[in-house]
Amino acid sequence: MTQRSSALGAALVAAFGTALVAVAAVMPAAAQATSGFTVVQDDWELVCDNTRTCRAAGYHPFGGTSRVSVLLVRAGGPRTTVTGHVRLGESDDEADTAAAWPARLALRIGERHIGTITLRANGATDLPGPLVSALVATLARREGDAAEVTWVSADASPRPPWRLSSRGAVEVLAAMDAHQGRIGTTGALVAPGTRDERLVPPACPAPILVAARVPITTTADRALGRRKPAAMLRAMRDAVRDAMRRRGADVGRCEDLDDPDQRDVARDVWRLSATRLAVTTPCWLATYNAGSGLWVVTDRPPYRATFVTNGATEWKGPEAWSEQRGRGVGDCLSRTQWTWDGRRFALARDETTGLCREVAAGGTWSLPT
Repeated sequence: MTQRSSALGAALVAAFGTALVAVAAVMPAAAQATSGFTVVQDDWELVCDNTRTCRAAGYHPFGGTSRVSVLLVRAGGPRTTVTGHVRLGESDDEADTAAAWPARLALRIGERHIGTITLRANGATDLPGPLVSALVATLARREGDAAEVTWVSADASPRPPWRLSSRGAVEVLAAMDAHQGRIGTTGALVAPGTRDERLVPPACPAPILVAARVPITTTADRALGRRKPAAMLRAMRDAVRDAMRRRGADVGRCEDLDDPDQRDVARDVWRLSATRLAVTTPCWLATYNAGSGLWVVTDRPPYRATFVTNGATEWKGPEAWSEQRGRGVGDCLSRTQWTWDGRRFALARDETTGLCREVAAGGTWSLPT
């Protein structure tokens, strides 16, 4: 599943050469490339998915008011290119977001003008290849050697520049090389070598997941939850405890199942097959997030229950979703989707929207693992 790290550790920042060795040691590409992988280093984040596609997102310096983010994307496999995207955020002293964005934006690296782009209405746009190449060449240097990267308005009216931080960029790009098996190859982003790019592991095909057709849910199916059968309640509690033992208390917690004030076992019930139901229950409520339990339950005693998640926020037919805020202002989210394939609710998508940097309401990017 997903490996997460808040930093690459002291070895990654002590020396540039040591960083490459350290990343390669903790992330052998051949062994772990089909698992999601996340690294956060200072103002940069790397998220790689199970196809070996990696996305590196960088941001303005922490605490800055002229907010900007750049996303660099590279698919796995030999001879793939890097694509780039930029998105501006609203500054604290600018009430009208749309008015705060220029129509055209220029990239400057140090004192050099690299090129000009046209922004879309949401303050974002794709980057042409020459700008991506210039960005990567700069960010792949050690932090002290990297020239300052700024985005400036190309319109007539002056605006404060948007500065992109380079803190953490070289470590994140080195981790991308390691995860995709590019260290020492001619196509490596950081310190390319002489190994042929043909030796890079291929991209992995995305698993094919087909949603099953579910039967019509009857009135009797829905009434089953309202009748609050003791056997169903016991089965669901046992499933929670089993999940806690297997996966940790935070994953399995569903304290509302033990709340005597809860009037119903089920918040919603719908049929999945001739013998199984999907059941949701209230689980927990926090300051700006909430989660419902999602279960697959047999429709007859002893009501065997299989725990899927305690963080469901939306469900319909063969699909269920979870969306949780990283903090109250809603500038960073995590999203998960499950699909009923006829046997189980399989994980269909797991992603975040990037670091909590107030670039965009609802999150800046889609970064799936």
